[in-house]
Amino acid sequence: MNHDSAKMLFSAILLLSSVVLSWKFVGAFIGHARRRGIVDVPNSRSSHSQVTPRGGGVVVVAIWILFSLSLAPFFPRMGADLWVLLPGSLLVAAVGWLDDIRGMPSSVRLAVHIIAATFAVWALPNFAQVSIGSLQIDTGMWAASIAVLSLVWSLNLFNFMDGIDGIAAIEAIFTFGAGALTLYYHDASELAFLSLILSAALLGFLKWNWPKAAIFMGDVGSGFLGFLIAAFALVGKVRYGAPLTPWFILYSVFWYDALLTLVRRFLNGEKWHQAHRMHAYQRLHHLGGWTHRKILLGVIIVNSALTCLAIVTLLSPQLSIHCALLGILIVTAIYGWIEKIAPMSFAKLPMS
Repeated sequence: MNHDSAKMLFSAILLLSSVVLSWKFVGAFIGHARRRGIVDVPNSRSSHSQVTPRGGGVVVVAIWILFSLSLAPFFPRMGADLWVLLPGSLLVAAVGWLDDIRGMPSSVRLAVHIIAATFAVWALPNFAQVSIGSLQIDTGMWAASIAVLSLVWSLNLFNFMDGIDGIAAIEAIFTFGAGALTLYYHDASELAFLSLILSAALLGFLKWNWPKAAIFMGDVGSGFLGFLIAAFALVGKVRYGAPLTPWFILYSVFWYDALLTLVRRFLNGEKWHQAHRMHAYQRLHHLGGWTHRKILLGVIIVNSALTCLAIVTLLSPQLSIHCALLGILIVTAIYGWIEKIAPMSFAKLPMS
């Protein structure tokens, strides 16, 4: 067996191990969560009808950290990437875990999120340097501030969108899996493998989170994944020159729904920061009568189309703008269709 074949076999074994370990340990965690009272009790905004364990995302976090730290000594570039990715994601996961088990003030969570994002941006060398031909422009604090806000927004929007069985896991599997192609295509193979490990661990978690879910991801998982989506894209861009467009396309289902719903609620004079169930997928379930399983299958179909568009941007960079616009057109059309059968004006349900 030559070196490349051995490397591929070793990678396949690690990815399979991530799936199996996640599957086994999430299953074991379900009983632990029930015994410790780490559960989600249904209320007026819930999409589930029975008490369900939460916080299962902690297993995904633990597996990714274990594999990452185990591999880092053998891959110098991976260590440099983890210096950016690991501290912030750990902070986000930690405050999410505390929120899952005993609740945390929103101000504390936000402060930790900002600290985590600021560290990740600070840890990236030459972050503010932008090249236009032979001209080097230092964008300074403007670029850094936008990057910090993007990281904080991403982790929070991912949390906002984790509202029905399996949807967050499906979105993350597609985004990290296809995002790994972008990274690998731009010679960021170690970073790509870290992304694939996350997808693999989420596959194991999905076995228990698929409708009807036996456990929920919790803030520990959703914040962690949302942070890393933006962080992987950022590291890929700054350290390896990988474009952001494929990530923008792959993440469209979540960022579009979250952003448009937030803007509409703000313009309607509602308290945008309060919990609700007005996202398009929630309205499709509560008002349109779609089951969780049916919505997930729809999300899988849409994400498959978006993945194809993202791959086109890699093979034909000159079509990047066209693909991004087509991706936005696709999710806009779907959002408009949902609005017709489950309008937001009828989704203002009483909150507990």
